[in-house]
Amino acid sequence: MADLNLNVISYQDPVRSKPIRENFSDIQNAVNDLQTQINELTTPPEGSEVTNARDNADVLRDRLRGASLSQGNVVISGGEVTAQGTPDMTVHIAAGTALVNGIYCNWAAQDSGTITAPSTYPRYDLVVANSDNSISILTGDEAASPIPPSYSSSQKEISFIYLTTATTSIIDSVITDAKRILKNTNDDIIVGDTGQYSTIQEAVNYCKVKGYGVIKIQEGTYTEDLDLAGCENIYIYGCGDKTIIYGTILCNNTSSTKKKNVYLYNFKMTNSALYSIDVTSDYTDIHINSIYFNSEFKTTIAISHNCDTFSSVENCYIVGHAIETNIIYGAGKCLIKNNTMPLGKISVSADYSIIDGNTLTGGDEDHIVVSSNNCSVINNNSVHAADYCSIRQTGNYFSVIGNRCSGDIILSGIYGVCANNLCDDISSSSPHINICANQGDAITITAESPNVTGNYFTAYSNTGGGSPELAGNSWA
Repeated sequence: MADLNLNVISYQDPVRSKPIRENFSDIQNAVNDLQTQINELTTPPEGSEVTNARDNADVLRDRLRGASLSQGNVVISGGEVTAQGTPDMTVHIAAGTALVNGIYCNWAAQDSGTITAPSTYPRYDLVVANSDNSISILTGDEAASPIPPSYSSSQKEISFIYLTTATTSIIDSVITDAKRILKNTNDDIIVGDTGQYSTIQEAVNYCKVKGYGVIKIQEGTYTEDLDLAGCENIYIYGCGDKTIIYGTILCNNTSSTKKKNVYLYNFKMTNSALYSIDVTSDYTDIHINSIYFNSEFKTTIAISHNCDTFSSVENCYIVGHAIETNIIYGAGKCLIKNNTMPLGKISVSADYSIIDGNTLTGGDEDHIVVSSNNCSVINNNSVHAADYCSIRQTGNYFSVIGNRCSGDIILSGIYGVCANNLCDDISSSSPHINICANQGDAITITAESPNVTGNYFTAYSNTGGGSPELAGNSWA
């Protein structure tokens, strides 16, 4: 119930009191809100809610108990849905108890009736507990990308069953637990020894059919590949380096009905595959934060979407043992910020990209390579690897500012700013560029109309023609 305290509302401050009319209106509105809630809770039960001579007082008691828990619909115990010992087209439902529409109810262990397979497309069926102590199975609609059927306020979902046209028997892997355990009053989904699920994928599947969810992974090692296709507004949290996922995270949403958001936070990933995270969806914004990547072979975060998406990789420590570490980003908009990458390379071909505050060392390739057409920002990065280019910017409309590099900065777009960098050489074939307040060995210009101001370099060369603006430089 709402936290409405009439003493607080009617209290008059000794320094500044509300006008009488305003204060009266506040009290009147609060009383009306409370009356509405009481009316809703005390509405006499209808139809199937009254069984076994349960009277209105008992219903009111159970509803008040549910409201005080802020849980009108919740499974308290039991209710597991499993395949039969010899799987067929029925399922077994364990005995359980629940609050359903605020009413305490329970049901005995039972087997379902025969469930038929869909005829054309896949389908989700939904096992529900009813407020009259019965169990029902609701049949969903067939669709290429099916969703579970809707249910009423006097029903509590227990499990989803995924069926295809090829289904001839129902096995445990197509059954997804949908119960919200009473101890999780904030609706988080817990994975681990004392959670609702023992695998992360089970929790992900639950969130897929719900359309949202917060998954918290307990300490431990989870050896599984995660498929996040179809996830929407899902948050996955770990316990730092004490939560280890040995596998690959894949995300390929093909539905364009609405934008999907996936958030990954604070765990450790390791594997022996080429990719650690592989996103090939035009309809997913993925946000990766505070993850320690430690691949046995090569760590690659590959993100490829269209121009309407935005994704981020922030505050990660990314190690690739045998070859190198890559963040490969194509199309869309991106933020790559404050990551540490031994053997690191960032390759971006996205418009509106920001690469800021990263530390890259080692490796045998160019380190930050940006080929976006428009509006890239490469600022405040630290890049240290001998004999290779530190920053290569080939797109247009860019800023390269405040970077500390042991290698070269090579610029070949148009209209940009290169300022306050410490590097080896700056080579520019970019017309209409400002090169200001940098320090290093040599500046080489092969384009017309640069503005070269306030730099400290040992050598300068211009073969681009035109009349460059030269002021305040030192060629010591």
